Amino acid sequence: MKENSRIDVLITGGTGRLGSIVTRLLRTKGWECLSLDRKEFDVTDYDGMARIIEIFHPPLIIHTGGYTDVDGAERDWRQAMAVNFVGTENLARICQNEGCELLYLSTDYVFDGEKESPYYEEDEPNPINLYGWSKLGGEYAILSRLKHYYIIRTSFLFGARGDFIDRILTGIKSGRLSFVPGNFAAPTYYPDLAKAIVELITTRRYGIYHLSNQGFCSRYRFATAVLNRLGIDVEIIPMPPPRDMAPRPHYSVLSSSRWQKSGLKPLRFWQDALHHYLTDFH
Repeated sequence: MKENSRIDVLITGGTGRLGSIVTRLLRTKGWECLSLDRKEFDVTDYDGMARIIEIFHPPLIIHTGGYTDVDGAERDWRQAMAVNFVGTENLARICQNEGCELLYLSTDYVFDGEKESPYYEEDEPNPINLYGWSKLGGEYAILSRLKHYYIIRTSFLFGARGDFIDRILTGIKSGRLSFVPGNFAAPTYYPDLAKAIVELITTRRYGIYHLSNQGFCSRYRFATAVLNRLGIDVEIIPMPPPRDMAPRPHYSVLSSSRWQKSGLKPLRFWQDALHHYLTDFH
């Protein structure tokens, strides 16, 4: 794209699982998108980002990029913080200076999982792993600088290469699967989340939203649903958490009631989304 070309939105993580789907959806609706990967738009490089934004003047930035290795964040916490916290703070500062709106993808892992009912946007965050802290830091950076922002907390994403379903399909080659029991959350289908993002940015209803497919389950139940749908009979064995595994919230189901009260269409139930994905792509 040429310098000074008109663009409607800049998308970070543009070649990633979510960013690529969002880019494709927006382009089909006639949006002029500048979709950049990590090498092209490094959030730890403030000056480099500022130059790109000054050249193209996007009115909106959708920040889907980030450090996503939950277990890796325990070992390499400096990198996780540099990308998710400091990088998002850099982006928020530039948006503040340039007058850009910002949409940021956050996580259910900002909560500790001690609650026994779904989490609302106003519930107090209290991460129990460093990945959650890094994403929460990004939220605080946005809240402290911007008025025109969207923060979407989501959970347990599936429906793209390298996801949890791919792990299941890889595991069945050995004849059995092992999962840590517990960890209840609401699965979220990448294409459904992308459609919801596109819907939200046309409303200009700023704020924090919890967004996932309806219903919830454990990783064990999700794996069982995948195997049943594919007609595969494989033993699933519960296992203790590995020593290098980051702690996860036992229960991090998100309530999407604010989303629905805002007049936005709720996502379908996760079972329906899973059925669609496995029917069309497997």
